[in-house]
Amino acid sequence: MLFYLILLIATPFCIFAQESGCYLNIERNFFNESVVNQALASRNISQSNWTLINQSLRAKTREIPAMVRERAKKLNPNPFDTPFRPIVAGEILKQVQFEVFVATLALFKITNLNDIQDMFIIIRKSHRANLKECFGEEI
Repeated sequence: MLFYLILLIATPFCIFAQESGCYLNIERNFFNESVVNQALASRNISQSNWTLINQSLRAKTREIPAMVRERAKKLNPNPFDTPFRPIVAGEILKQVQFEVFVATLALFKITNLNDIQDMFIIIRKSHRANLKECFGEEI
């Protein structure tokens, strides 16, 4: 009986740890250089800018966790509190990642929103399996 009680208590923490680890992976590794390059190539963005765009995205990726957490704090309940709410957390992450992508491309005078959205979709599609595993549905 004690075993089942411990199992019952520990299960939510294990699930939370699994989901948050998955989430953190997507948060940190979303702007994969080769995938970003594919997206840039799809819209004929000059290759001379690719390295600088990727460097800028890497730098801005470090800011994403703080930006996401700041937005999450404004929600009640906070999606990062126990129990972890992956769908809501994923939506916030998606919005922040898109904003970072838009801001980064703007530094290079790439401002066509349709092109930016199309490139962002290419990047997200490359993570489709991870997104589904982490969030359970397409966000």
